[in-house]
Amino acid sequence: MSQARSLGLALSVLLFAHLVLLGFFQILDADTWWHLKEGELYATTLSLPAQDSFAFTTVGREWMKYSWVAASIWSSALRACRGSWHCGLSCSS
Repeated sequence: MSQARSLGLALSVLLFAHLVLLGFFQILDADTWWHLKEGELYATTLSLPAQDSFAFTTVGREWMKYSWVAASIWSSALRACRGSWHCGLSCSS
């Protein structure tokens, strides 16, 4: 087995173990839910809004979307694992 293939396999195993272990802990950061909802908004509208749709204090201000990639990925991951046991544990409130 080549060194690059071994490294790829090791990283894949570590990523999988990390994701499984994350399923055993509840998400306590309130900002996480905002990112998940924003990712869902991006997926349903297929666009990046010019303003924050969930904030009433910044109406009319330009919105810097610095974490749209992460929000989209996490929202997609949540949508993909809805109903499975590990996601249900971490997403229960």
